[in-house]
Amino acid sequence: MGCSGSQDERTYRGWHPWSIWDVSVEELNEVMERLRRSLPKAGWAIVKDGHDNTPAKSEQILAESRKDGFAVDIRLRDRRQHKKTSIISVTVNSLCYRFK
Repeated sequence: MGCSGSQDERTYRGWHPWSIWDVSVEELNEVMERLRRSLPKAGWAIVKDGHDNTPAKSEQILAESRKDGFAVDIRLRDRRQHKKTSIISVTVNSLCYRFK
């Protein structure tokens, strides 16, 4: 994935989305609570812990590891009211890097 504002084709940003599903919402809530406790202990700074700006107001944790140059966006999407599978979606992003 390219870096915004860069015209140099040798710059890139790592972007890795994944998710957890087929687990009860209760277990997904436990995962979010463990992340709230564990991320700071692992050197991540939680910069947002609340709800996202979507109409569903999904629970969201944004965290940064400045030492390692990564950020993560974690969302619990409770879709039970729509009779769909609830998930935790995770997207990890890196800083911009440049090939030499």
